[in-house]
Amino acid sequence: MSWDRAVSWGTGASGTYSVYRGESPSFTPSAGNRIASGLTTLSYNDTTAPADRALWYIVQAESNET
Repeated sequence: MSWDRAVSWGTGASGTYSVYRGESPSFTPSAGNRIASGLTTLSYNDTTAPADRALWYIVQAESNET
């Protein structure tokens, strides 16, 4: 999958992306369904996705602000 670059990182100079996977279109992203974090690229290959069910994904941009 791929996504567009974050429009802005707020006051932080940069940030990363996290990818979440769920089994319904209305799932809520959480630590339990996060499949990748700290990504600096604009794509991810989900090699652990079960082939026998429909899946939905959410990509969140996360600023490095402290």
